[in-house]
Amino acid sequence: KTNVDGMERLRKPADAGEGLATGASGPSGDDAPLPGTPFTPRQVRLLKIVVAVMGVLLVAGLVLVVSVIVYRTGRLAGDAAGRGHGVAGRAAMPAGERPAVAALALPQGARVTAMALDGDRLAVQVESPAGGHIVVLDLATGRTIARVRLTKGPRAP
Repeated sequence: KTNVDGMERLRKPADAGEGLATGASGPSGDDAPLPGTPFTPRQVRLLKIVVAVMGVLLVAGLVLVVSVIVYRTGRLAGDAAGRGHGVAGRAAMPAGERPAVAALALPQGARVTAMALDGDRLAVQVESPAGGHIVVLDLATGRTIARVRLTKGPRAP
């Protein structure tokens, strides 16, 4: 039989069982299963391509997840720096701007027993011979926002 290019093509006669499974022409080079496997070379080639594409997608997904984590972490640190939090806030401050300085005068014999930071507010618990109190400072302005005197009284149930 002659194909489109004018070249003569040789055909092998199909065996009785092969004609139904592989077509009327019988198994050719790409249609014959590889030895020891039920897969043809075309199927193996397709499987290799699919595995390679899935590997690339897996690596791309991992890179995307790590990038988003780094981006969000950097953005959160930038937000904190913009509000003047911690050392990062002082480092990110514009050149002409000075950080607020908060001074807390303690009475004679007083000592700081605890501190708690919430955003740009700092609560300082002070114990003195006269009693205890809590001072709340605004770290952005350096001002004292509130003073709470702690008194002894009946315990709450």
